[in-house]
Amino acid sequence: MSLSPNCRVTALLATMTLLTLAGCGVGSSIGEDIGNAIGNGLTCGLRNCTESSTLRVDEMGPRFTASQQAGSNTVLIEGFMGKSANLFTTVLLGSNERLSASVDGSSESRLNNPDGQRLDYTLSLVSSSAQPQVTLVFTRDGTRHVSQVTLPPAFSVLQPTGTATLTRTGAALAVRLSRAFTVTDTLTLTADGRCTRSDNSAFDVKSESLGAQADASVPGGYTLQPLSTDTTLNAASVRANNNSTATSPVSRCELTLTWGHKVYGTVAATLNQHGSLGGERRATLGLIYDAR
Repeated sequence: MSLSPNCRVTALLATMTLLTLAGCGVGSSIGEDIGNAIGNGLTCGLRNCTESSTLRVDEMGPRFTASQQAGSNTVLIEGFMGKSANLFTTVLLGSNERLSASVDGSSESRLNNPDGQRLDYTLSLVSSSAQPQVTLVFTRDGTRHVSQVTLPPAFSVLQPTGTATLTRTGAALAVRLSRAFTVTDTLTLTADGRCTRSDNSAFDVKSESLGAQADASVPGGYTLQPLSTDTTLNAASVRANNNSTATSPVSRCELTLTWGHKVYGTVAATLNQHGSLGGERRATLGLIYDAR
């Protein structure tokens, strides 16, 4: 697509204006403000932002998860407010609204909004109970709407210990968890870390889902197959390289595998029932994947 002469002149004038202001010591601030505004606009475009003032309470629902890592006493609550059944709509809270939470009946604390744009909210609380009970409260004009979830029992990775190694041409990796799960349990396995390709380029792996097969002969037993792992990591590599078909194959990865068991609590009856408040226990395992 080419610009018309008038568009080129307009763009040139805009650029010259920014450069002139920069020479006066102002451009960097204005440029940053413009960049932030564009970035925020793109984010809200992707997340279909909606002001809460345009919605009734029963059109809004939480999209939150309360999680706890094995061996930690910290419960992390994170998420956003959504609209009805629209999974990708983010509701922006107004000044008359707030989100707060507590664990095991302790005093409530207000959730933080680290992005400063009313998109995502988070809060860390301390609990050493066997199954922490988390309460999430949405308040509008002083009226409280209370959702609750009880985290499932804790579990850990028994075997292997330390950092495991999986090779592309080797045997499957046997993993044993401290709890046995059934087919009805929501159990996930994701990978995060960094990989290098055969051409020495690198890319980040972010919450990539891996498939593990249950081993019925071992309580809490699972196997991670080299072929499926290699396929998943190479697919992630291609996506990270703008879907280029010329992407070199993955050579080596340093990963953190996260096993998660999730349950769902109850959403306040006054809020939209398409919302959710999940409680998740997590356990991690370090993994070196070697495809050479």
